[in-house]
Amino acid sequence: MFLRGDVQSARQTVERTVTHEWLLESVRVQMPVTHPYWLEHLPGRLALTHRTVLANFDADAIRPIEGEVVLPAGTVVSDTGELTWECAADGARVRIDTPRHQAIIGRAGERSTSNMVLDLETPFAAVQLASLEELPIAQASRLLLVIGTRVANQGMRWANAERHVLEDWGEGPTTIEPIMARLTLRNLSGAQAVTLQPLDGCGQPMGAAMPLAAQEAGFGIALTGNPTTPWYLVQVTH
Repeated sequence: MFLRGDVQSARQTVERTVTHEWLLESVRVQMPVTHPYWLEHLPGRLALTHRTVLANFDADAIRPIEGEVVLPAGTVVSDTGELTWECAADGARVRIDTPRHQAIIGRAGERSTSNMVLDLETPFAAVQLASLEELPIAQASRLLLVIGTRVANQGMRWANAERHVLEDWGEGPTTIEPIMARLTLRNLSGAQAVTLQPLDGCGQPMGAAMPLAAQEAGFGIALTGNPTTPWYLVQVTH
């Protein structure tokens, strides 16, 4: 996704300038972690919305001043519209929605992108769909589906409830929580059939390919964690 440039760069750039005196003073200022820009009126979500640049360390004045940059509260959307950080009562979620790479990351519930609908039962998962061709997902014949859930060694223990410090790393083999979800692939141009091929640790086929059921909303399948693998090859017959 990064090397291929699937996600657009931000369209707007916010240039920061600081005076030489403030640059020296910033070494002594203990700013809270929620304000990484040294100025309390520039919240951390600025970098999630626009491109930011430290343009001058020896300027005549600090810019932008308070009120020059206004960001919406709540859900944060990048100025390209491709990245969304959703803060909801039932948990936070991240969505990536680009032509060649899409993802739904977060708590249980139903969320969607342009070509994927995920109805998640598992408490938390990161489900990503990427075109393996130069074509967008809607037109590609080969897609990669990657499913990330909670992973832990057997016997692994945390030292505190916040899970900041490990008390015992545990032992292998590492276990993966199976995903329980309903996945629907939609808006696939001229699609006649879709199959899901589980892949092993070397990226080779593991078992038989599973057909997705054609339905009005697209092509759907129940994900059960069987077979146990985090990635699948999706093949689309157009």
